[in-house]
Amino acid sequence: MPTKNTRVKQTTSWEPIYPTYREGLTQVVNTWTNDGTVHETSDGYEWTQN
Repeated sequence: MPTKNTRVKQTTSWEPIYPTYREGLTQVVNTWTNDGTVHETSDGYEWTQN
């Protein structure tokens, strides 16, 4: 369900680190790839087996 964070922003002066969820998700995937949590395959990404 779409929501707005206007009230939280106004009350707390909060700003998200990433303007869109897509930018945030890209950062998460990059972090997980770099730390070995996931690895890229020809079909996308897979969790790394420990």
